[in-house]
Amino acid sequence: MSATLLEKAPAKINLTLRVLGRRADGYHEIESLVAFADFGDMLTLRTDAEEGLEITGPFGGKSGPITDNLVLKAVAAGRERVAGLQAGRFLLEKIFRSRRVSVAVRRMRRRLCGLLLASMPFL
Repeated sequence: MSATLLEKAPAKINLTLRVLGRRADGYHEIESLVAFADFGDMLTLRTDAEEGLEITGPFGGKSGPITDNLVLKAVAAGRERVAGLQAGRFLLEKIFRSRRVSVAVRRMRRRLCGLLLASMPFL
């Protein structure tokens, strides 16, 4: 089965942000009030293409190394839970400087699982 899935990763806007302190793992405890914009990054998955990731858009060059990208990390996390999980070719259009794309990958994975289940014949 092949499919092309699209997911929007809406930009998160911090309306307030308060740093409460540093945790033992180096990250900070924060308190924040957020809103989500009607715009953001766009993630496309083509299940019939060779696995990989292509990043485009105004913030594409500022996304860091592809091997550190949250899209591939989300796929790797999915493979830890589902043996043999297949992905495909991701196209990430970075139009905003956000990290919400991993949430879009998880939503896309759930949609793809639904498509696979719907295409299976019942016994």
